[in-house]
Amino acid sequence: MTLRIGLVGGGAHARNCLLPALRASRRARLSAVADPSPAARAACGCVPTFPDISALLAAGPLDAVLIAAPPAEQPSLAALALAQGLHVYLEKPGALAATELLELATLARARDRRVALGFNYRFLPAHSDLAAALRSGRIGRPVALQSIFTGPAAGGWRTDPSRGGGALRDLAAHEIDLARWLFADDIESVQATIQSHSTAADTASLELRFRRGGIAQIFASFGTAQQARIELLGSHGRLSACRWQSLTAEYSGTVAGGPLRGTLAALCSLAHPLRWWRRSRAPGGDESRARALDAFFDLIAQGTSASPTLADGIACLEAIAAAEDSERTGRRVQLSTP
Repeated sequence: MTLRIGLVGGGAHARNCLLPALRASRRARLSAVADPSPAARAACGCVPTFPDISALLAAGPLDAVLIAAPPAEQPSLAALALAQGLHVYLEKPGALAATELLELATLARARDRRVALGFNYRFLPAHSDLAAALRSGRIGRPVALQSIFTGPAAGGWRTDPSRGGGALRDLAAHEIDLARWLFADDIESVQATIQSHSTAADTASLELRFRRGGIAQIFASFGTAQQARIELLGSHGRLSACRWQSLTAEYSGTVAGGPLRGTLAALCSLAHPLRWWRRSRAPGGDESRARALDAFFDLIAQGTSASPTLADGIACLEAIAAAEDSERTGRRVQLSTP
């Protein structure tokens, strides 16, 4: 069965990231698009288009919707889709507050529908390698995680924290989710610094402490050189991956690898020709979105999958709220016990 998908929000992100991933899938097809902008609707291709989600839902049968609107708008749009009996894919983190996702979870259970969160970077092969190596005990007891996610200056709603923009909500949200997923643990406390340089809240630095003792340090910023790297330190070794370059996770033991380390890492990447081929064919060289959508389709078909869900979005938003509290008070903020 080919799933009929409606897209809500036809902006540049949807056109450049979600739509190419959807069109590459054999399991679903784009059936309709809703966006208030006539230009955005026209740019999404030859499918029926509508000015808003109400018109899209009234027009015809769909199985699911992908919601690519700013986070401030996503909960109300998702609620309308769930009320019509549709499955929902929300771009991360899905809302401004955890309470909004809790309400969606209640509605989804009542309608027996599935909701997935677009934490797509879990699905990069190098990040999957990190998780597998951690689970196997490759580096012993995980002690610390460091991640950096930076890039060019943001525009539009991404400069407005009240709509879900800013470095904490738009960039660090991915890193918070990756840290929770890799440690397979809940966050105990958060300390954060949030700064505004070129635009509001365009830089964020966080320290997360986890309940089993792990520590994660996260730096995210708009308006800087592009970088996206994650490193894990354990009692018996080190793992790392660069989001845009690594085909596989890089491992080293407890002693630094010396001058040959970079050469060996490059050779390890060359040992994965299939991964290189898949990345070269992926839209924008990033196969994570196609994999994330496949996990969503598995969630619809099977009721369970590797797809991040509302529970992951809730945990992320609770950490974001704690980070904002920490910035206001200058103190470390404890999260409530799950």
